[in-house]
Amino acid sequence: MLVSHWNSDRESSLHVMNRSLDPINEVSVAFQARTAQLNGQQPPRGLVLFVIKLGSLPPCSEVVFSEKTVGLRWKVADVNKIDVQHGVRPGIPRGNGTWRPLNALQRLEILGLFFTDKDGAQWVRDEKSHLEAQSDIISYPGEGPANSPGRIVRAPQVKPLDSCGEG
Repeated sequence: MLVSHWNSDRESSLHVMNRSLDPINEVSVAFQARTAQLNGQQPPRGLVLFVIKLGSLPPCSEVVFSEKTVGLRWKVADVNKIDVQHGVRPGIPRGNGTWRPLNALQRLEILGLFFTDKDGAQWVRDEKSHLEAQSDIISYPGEGPANSPGRIVRAPQVKPLDSCGEG
């Protein structure tokens, strides 16, 4: 119940918070960026899909995804598959297509926050903040030809929260 997500800065940044007194593990965040469709340098249909594996998130902490904090990039999809990225291995791989800056960002939209609690139970919090038990197989929403793959170029920084726990 104390693991949540929210948008700020006119929805151009996405916050993931663990307000519990326990760490959460196997944390993955799926989100999409919506951009203006100004010219050929923008993603087709203005959608870019990001799937970032964070590993664990300490108690009373927060991670922020935005152009300023992690750097958002996209490329033209050559196949319809999700490019899952480990957040601890940022950067742009060479010889893996042309990764372009994400211009004209309108907003970031959470698709799903996946995690395992201290008791080993797996959870998913969806785009509407509903919390549900998760099956063993993670199915990332947003997969398909409507999305271009996204990538971050800097590792997300974990920041402590000012207040924590229930209440």
